[in-house]
Amino acid sequence: MGEGIKKAYATSLLIYLMNGSILICIIGYQILLIFTLGIKKNLTPFFVFIMTVYLVITIFCILSEHLIAESKKVSNAFWNCQWYNMDQDCTKDIIFCIKRSQKPLCLRAGAFVTFGNNTLTEVTKTAMGYLSVLRNVLLTKQS
Repeated sequence: MGEGIKKAYATSLLIYLMNGSILICIIGYQILLIFTLGIKKNLTPFFVFIMTVYLVITIFCILSEHLIAESKKVSNAFWNCQWYNMDQDCTKDIIFCIKRSQKPLCLRAGAFVTFGNNTLTEVTKTAMGYLSVLRNVLLTKQS
């Protein structure tokens, strides 16, 4: 069931993560253009959109961290159940469960990124890196 969850979300989360980074970069560039050109425009929709993108990524990060924590709890529960005092068949099943629970369940974006506490930071760093390149292009055009 855990592998089914990973496979079901992997592609869509990868696409959302890439699109979110690109959209944050583009909207940041539009905000820079507005400030640079001195245009009087309401910036609220831009900031609402950026916050919405961050909110959705944050929700997936929180859910993935929760899945990781619960997986660790399951592993500890199996380990602490005194499986070594049980009969042979039950011991084999519990050992299998302990081995499976060593690899925690989490949400992944493709096969590349595990959603967690640092994913939001990485998205911000990526978007700001692209925005820095676009800003340099803007400054070069103005010179």
